[in-house]
Amino acid sequence: MEVLKNWIETGTDIFKLSQDAITNKPISQIWWSYLAIDTQMNSLIGNCGFKGEPIDGRVEIGYEVCKTFRNQGYGTEKVLELINIAFCSKTVNSILARTLYHINPSITVLKNCGFNFLKEVIAQDKEKLNEWILLKINYSRSSKAGRKLL
Repeated sequence: MEVLKNWIETGTDIFKLSQDAITNKPISQIWWSYLAIDTQMNSLIGNCGFKGEPIDGRVEIGYEVCKTFRNQGYGTEKVLELINIAFCSKTVNSILARTLYHINPSITVLKNCGFNFLKEVIAQDKEKLNEWILLKINYSRSSKAGRKLL
């Protein structure tokens, strides 16, 4: 498998956090990190996942696409995979995502996947973010076939 140098920009802390959470509670594995692999190209193209188990029926997602593979639909495909995983669970009725405040490709990805703007928030590091939500009741599993990434 091809793994590009500097394939991740956000750091690897999430993988240690995921490993610790799964070690402590193996059944929670579904609610943590995944590596995104394009099986046709046999390349690691990024990562995605949930930021922990559902709380009050809600999960938060996050994803990153390696610079080399951006603007090729991978972000949308990863988000759609995460939506399908989350909404297959009887315990999830909404999905939350956060983007940087300024206009960026992640906003388009989330809109294309059915998310709606919820509110502006201030992160712990004082950065201004936009919060997006997708409600299970409003989600239509329209078939958007593509590359298998997870």
